[in-house]
Amino acid sequence: MKVFIFGLLIFLTSCGSLKEDRKKISSGLVGCSPKSIIISESQDSTWKAKCRKRIYYCSNIGDDETAIHACKYTASSSKRRRKKKAKIDLGL
Repeated sequence: MKVFIFGLLIFLTSCGSLKEDRKKISSGLVGCSPKSIIISESQDSTWKAKCRKRIYYCSNIGDDETAIHACKYTASSSKRRRKKKAKIDLGL
C-alpha cells in the first residue's frame, strides 16, 4: 500500500512538472519567457505553446538524454484572409 501511495504521489507531482518543463523547452524555441507561455493539449510527445497571442505546435523525439525538441508557429485562423481579386473577362 505504501508503494502505491508513493507511486501515486510521484505521478501527481510529475504532471505539474511536465508542464513546467515544457514551458522551459518552449521558451528557448519560441522566444518568450516561461512565465508568459501557456501550455495546452499536452500529450505524450506533443503540446501547444501560446505566447503573445501566437500559437506554436511543439514536439519532442527521443528520450530524456537525447531528445530533440521543435516548435512551429501556426498562423491563427481568426486573422483576416486576403480576398481574391475578381477576374474580369473582357471577351477580347
